[in-house]
Amino acid sequence: MKAIIIGAGIGGLTAAIALKNKGIEVEVYEQASEFKRLGAGISLWTNALRAFKEIGLEQKIINLGAEINSSKLLTYNGQELSAIPAAQFKEKFGFPSVVIHRGDLQEILVDALGAESIFLNKTFQAYHDNDGITVDFLDGTSARGDLLIAADGIHSKVRRQSFGDIPLKYAGATVFRGICQQDIPEVELGSCFETWGKNGRFGVFPMRNNEIYWYFTFKQPANNILKEEKRKSFVETNVSNWHQPIASIIRKTDMPDILQNDMFEIPALKTWYKNNLVLLGDAAHAMQPNLGQGAVMAIEDAIILADALAKHDDITTALEDYQSRRLARANKVQRLSKHLGPIGQINNPILSSLRNTIFKLIPNSFRMREFNWLFNFEI
Repeated sequence: MKAIIIGAGIGGLTAAIALKNKGIEVEVYEQASEFKRLGAGISLWTNALRAFKEIGLEQKIINLGAEINSSKLLTYNGQELSAIPAAQFKEKFGFPSVVIHRGDLQEILVDALGAESIFLNKTFQAYHDNDGITVDFLDGTSARGDLLIAADGIHSKVRRQSFGDIPLKYAGATVFRGICQQDIPEVELGSCFETWGKNGRFGVFPMRNNEIYWYFTFKQPANNILKEEKRKSFVETNVSNWHQPIASIIRKTDMPDILQNDMFEIPALKTWYKNNLVLLGDAAHAMQPNLGQGAVMAIEDAIILADALAKHDDITTALEDYQSRRLARANKVQRLSKHLGPIGQINNPILSSLRNTIFKLIPNSFRMREFNWLFNFEI
């Protein structure tokens, strides 16, 4: 069997490694002309490390990432609402949670797969499912295989050809992501927090080498993407009365290191495959980032897809197995992520006060039980 993967993001590369480890021939096609250390940080919660163990990469990621020991929810003035027991997650579920730069994670995956399996500067044009899969690229070349895996993200061209135009739904907020590359004394490695305030949420995740990954989600209409030179001042203005060290982190972040993207999701799909085409990651279940599980779901997809293909000689049977093990779980995470966002951005002072009181009263034992289904997932 030979699999063709469109997209060399986290999900696509993880799938390629998992397939290669199972003895399945694989080729990855990526439209970018080179791999650059772009993007921001990514939190890989314990279920991600559990999945990476299946392909032997968990220790490399732990070594290069920063382990999360504590994660707190705070109000805009620094009042603690709750503490997520990240250290207890490690003890209970057997794996830590880490923060790592996306570029570093991508480098680990590329090295594990091998450059000979990756073809850059290849823009997908169309595919043909006739006695196998043939994929045509913009440069006039083509590739042939037995299975096509669409790992080309929320705007998947592969999905569009097979499933039609699926309208994206705007989540009602834009997100700014930044990397602060200066030391902030108040920020301790291993200690993360997310602050809830009017119209937005601000998260801080320290990484190694004195880097701090931060994000700011802000409620506003779609398609108001700011120019690079205006993003920093916009964020500073909207969190001007929020607790420290938020202002210091933004001030010490260089303008080119601040990205902005509107938050979109796709409707929950009822099927992820058609003939010898299968969806993976954001192409299948793009979700809001409020649970920090978007990339993690793609990683789980990749491991289970490879397992299903290795267990079944018939591709259709393998894809049915993959879907039966993944679709309901991913859709549940997508649904919970959608509901969590508005809770953190309540404007009404009475409702926000009520929310804060409720969160303070929730015991850690309850949170551990609530996270059990998410983190204790057997691959």
